[in-house]
Amino acid sequence: MKQAIHTLQHGHSPINSVGFNHDGSRIVSGSDDRTVRVWNVRNGQLMCTFRDPDIPENISHTKSVACVKFSPDGRLVVSGSQDGTVKLWDAKTGSFIRIFQGLADRENTSPESLDNLVNSVEFDSGGKRVVVALGDKMIKIWDICGELILTLIGHTGCVNSARFSPDDSKIVSASQDETIMIWNLRMERKQKVFNWFKNNLRLDQAVVIARLYENKKLVSEDDLFTFDTMPKHVRLFLIEYLYNS
Repeated sequence: MKQAIHTLQHGHSPINSVGFNHDGSRIVSGSDDRTVRVWNVRNGQLMCTFRDPDIPENISHTKSVACVKFSPDGRLVVSGSQDGTVKLWDAKTGSFIRIFQGLADRENTSPESLDNLVNSVEFDSGGKRVVVALGDKMIKIWDICGELILTLIGHTGCVNSARFSPDDSKIVSASQDETIMIWNLRMERKQKVFNWFKNNLRLDQAVVIARLYENKKLVSEDDLFTFDTMPKHVRLFLIEYLYNS
């Protein structure tokens, strides 16, 4: 049986998000205790706890930290919280750098509202931009200097996750509205919306659809098998649509 090398804890609080830095020497974690922390992988020791100087309790956020991410070079950390904020930090010192402005008005929103949720944060491959998936159905992209570059609107439900493509030219997003969307950042609009058969669309089907679109090729027998719940005429339409798009 494999054994854990180290066990890391935020007191007795649940941990919501973790991630390695670029060389695997450090781990960042975000917790219900409202802190972001960085740990040494080799010895399991706490290296620093991030503290926002504007919060009297010397913590990172005023509510649970939902998501954390190192920048590709490991110099920065971005964190998102149920307090409706996204913050940028110095990964080495834990120093607060900035809060990203341009989120919805959290002051007039119920604390229990999904609009308050920051569900995912992600850097692009160069560490120059951050994409954020939000509970208010939007996706926002900032540069690390704090300028809001783009707001993507199209989902009709809470956005659970958003990621850059490897070449940073697209965003893929997943939502509680049961759709996956691909956004072309060069054209600043939705490129494809994978929700033709929303009521019956399973996640594995959506993934296959996304892969087929990106590859722009006809499906194989193995791919067809994942669409076995769809009527034959629907499958044929889908194949033709993907092939000609």
